Amino acid sequence: MMLYLGFVMWFMSWAQVTLWAIFAQRISYKTRMIYFDKCLHLDAAFYDENNPNEMQAKISKEIAAIQRGLGEKVGNTIMSVSMCLFGFAFAFYWGWKLSLILCGTIPVLMLTGVGMAMSLESGVTQMMRAYSQSAGYAEQALNAIRVVHSYGQEDLE
Repeated sequence: MMLYLGFVMWFMSWAQVTLWAIFAQRISYKTRMIYFDKCLHLDAAFYDENNPNEMQAKISKEIAAIQRGLGEKVGNTIMSVSMCLFGFAFAFYWGWKLSLILCGTIPVLMLTGVGMAMSLESGVTQMMRAYSQSAGYAEQALNAIRVVHSYGQEDLE
């Protein structure tokens, strides 16, 4: 019985990971195409105000974050919520006294989770800002290297 249950669990987890990965890949492709289309319709003044080198790095980083978020995190969230609900159902069925005692810790756990989410969000925002700036600087440095190489002034520089 445990062997069959293990096989079913393995198949379901494989199907979850695979199907959510395919879904995330399709959504990220559509998002890239829509973003590219919108960039083609922008005025030239937008590109004068914003650094196009930073914009490319920001787009790729944000699309990768969307893909990670839709792929593995949605599946893991669904699995975690269902495990929590079924765990409570089984716990209240077999040991309701201990379950009532443990329910007192839920508000503390929720407050801790909210605090962690807020700190993580601010850290990700700062990381995205720093990443886009550093990508712009790296692109400028590579362009400068190309100019030096095109004029054959490597020894001088």
